[in-house]
Amino acid sequence: MDLDLSGAFDLIFSNQILEHLVYPVDMLRGLAKRLVPGGRLVATTPNGRYFKSRLPSYTELGDVSQYEDRQFFPDGDQHFFAYTAEELQTIFSCAGFRSIDVIPYASPWITGHVKFRYLHGRVPPGGLRLMDRMLLGIPCLRSRLAYQLMVIGKAEE
Repeated sequence: MDLDLSGAFDLIFSNQILEHLVYPVDMLRGLAKRLVPGGRLVATTPNGRYFKSRLPSYTELGDVSQYEDRQFFPDGDQHFFAYTAEELQTIFSCAGFRSIDVIPYASPWITGHVKFRYLHGRVPPGGLRLMDRMLLGIPCLRSRLAYQLMVIGKAEE
């Protein structure tokens, strides 16, 4: 959490980190300070609404201080919650970001979940990507069938 970098960046990418933090707004504020005015932060995290997720969402945790000892573990076994798109909008907004977009991605066509992995050797990658885009293009299914969420926030100008 103590990042000592000089200079400012147009873009910062945070890959699969937020779900390990009980105080994500603190980290997001720190990263926002490292962006040039109008710079963007892109973060990815598991989707709390994914139909196979058995994890509580961030807001379902209640008092997060009781989980402080469980954060900062790099392995997947330490995921003790996942975010919803609405929660990501809220924490990015609290950290001072504007123009926040949350994009669901990676359906079972891509992840191989629910035995779709057996299609990976039979269907060309382009076909898998096409089916993924088609499935996630259906608004009523998108939030439940996307395994991951990508959030893009723009720093104050």
